[in-house]
Amino acid sequence: YTESHFSVEGKAYICKLSLFSEYNYENFAKSGDTYRGNLDRMRKSIPIYHDKLSWQDIRPKYAFFVSYTNDLKYMDEEQYLNDLRATVETVRGLGAIPIIATEYHTNFGPGLQIGLKQIAQEYDCEFIDITDSVRQTRGTDYVPFWSGTHPGTRSNHLLCDNFEVYLNQLPR
Repeated sequence: YTESHFSVEGKAYICKLSLFSEYNYENFAKSGDTYRGNLDRMRKSIPIYHDKLSWQDIRPKYAFFVSYTNDLKYMDEEQYLNDLRATVETVRGLGAIPIIATEYHTNFGPGLQIGLKQIAQEYDCEFIDITDSVRQTRGTDYVPFWSGTHPGTRSNHLLCDNFEVYLNQLPR
C-alpha cells in the first residue's frame, strides 16, 4: 500500500501524511514485500527508492510498521509476529523509534491485533489500532476506488486520516 501502485502519483497515503505534517515521510516499502524482506534490505543497507540512499543514509527518527497482507500469504501468524519482533529490534539498533500499526483491512483478525499490541508493549513501542475506525467508515470496495484489496487515491484516506491524528501527537 505504501508503494501505492493504485493511487495517482504523489497522492498515496504516505504523501498525504507528509503534506499535513511537520515531518517528511520516506517510503521504504516495496510492493509485495514482507517484514522479512524489509529486514533484509535494512540489514544489507540496500537502497530502494533513491539511487544512493539506504535506510541508514536516511536515518529516520521514527519507523512506522504497517504490514500484514503480504506476510500472511507466505507464513503463519507466529512467524509473522517473530519477523515483526526482529524488525523492531533492528530498527531500534539503527536508532529509530518503532511505531506498530494495524492496516485498514476490516478482516484484520482479533488474534493478530492482540499480538501486535503485545509486541508493542513488549518493546515499549507506540501502537496504533485503526481497525475499529476503518470498520465504521470503509463501506464496500467500490471498484473505481480500490484495486483488489489495495486502496486507491480516493480510499487511502482510511490509512492516512487515522494515522495523521495519532502521529501529530508524537513529540517533535
